[in-house]
Amino acid sequence: AFGADFAYTVDGGMEGELGYENFNAASAKVEIQGRNVHPGYAKNKMINAIDVACELQGLLPASQRPQFTEGYEGFYHCVGLNGTVEKASVSYIIRDHDRDRFEARKNLLRSAVAQVNEEYALRPSAAAGQPVLSIEIRDQYRNMAEVITRPENAHLIESARRAYAACGVTMRTVPMRGGTDGAQLSFRGLPCANLSACYHNAHGVTEFVPVRELETMVDVLQELVGIYAEG
Repeated sequence: AFGADFAYTVDGGMEGELGYENFNAASAKVEIQGRNVHPGYAKNKMINAIDVACELQGLLPASQRPQFTEGYEGFYHCVGLNGTVEKASVSYIIRDHDRDRFEARKNLLRSAVAQVNEEYALRPSAAAGQPVLSIEIRDQYRNMAEVITRPENAHLIESARRAYAACGVTMRTVPMRGGTDGAQLSFRGLPCANLSACYHNAHGVTEFVPVRELETMVDVLQELVGIYAEG
């Protein structure tokens, strides 16, 4: 639909970055069915869905949360918790550059849900045949390194290096700790490396983009057009 054989996105970080590796990504939603009764008479009857959510979170490795990871280190990130004693839902995102570790992370979360269900099934408050937790995991995007590192696509990296150098910028390749439209496009037949968008303090109230770096990126894009126009 784009009418192109390959492309670049301009969605990376600081000046000079080129990204061709990104996280494998999935979202997970856990639904928790509790049981609300009068707290004065709750013994062996109440199931507090909020407590269950906390128990599930406690089974995931605390050191593998975003605030404790960097580089190629993946994570589990609890992005939402809503609920009452009667019912709660917990939302996670799961990230890892390595495909095997990514699959292992999804399996660990499934196992944690199964473990909590097994524990509650043995309690006096258990309802026969009704698990307390259910989980749904959906893949979101894959690591585009699988596509960009193929020999026929190596020119995307080298052409970017030439364009940056022509503008006086030393290129740095970085493993993107997130996703980009290029990941989706790459797996849909449009190999798509990711150039710097020159932002700092991403996704926060202090995010900014230096005008000079934006102007440099315009020059880099013009250089890239020239490189490919030359054939």
